[in-house]
Amino acid sequence: MRQRAVTAAIAATLVLAGAFIAPGPTRTGRDERGSHLVEHAMLLVLIVVGCIAAIRALGNTMSRNYSSVSNGF
Repeated sequence: MRQRAVTAAIAATLVLAGAFIAPGPTRTGRDERGSHLVEHAMLLVLIVVGCIAAIRALGNTMSRNYSSVSNGF
């Protein structure tokens, strides 16, 4: 009888230790499917907005430069 109790205690200890050593995948309650798509879309929008701002800022300057060159001919 005592050997069964010792064996059961050892088995329970091994199971408990195994649960702490290698818990395996767990769910955190957060579903992260599609998060990379959203991140990439936001990055693309920021790049496009930056390009539009740069083109608008440089566009007027370049237009004046080309106009002065063409008027010089």
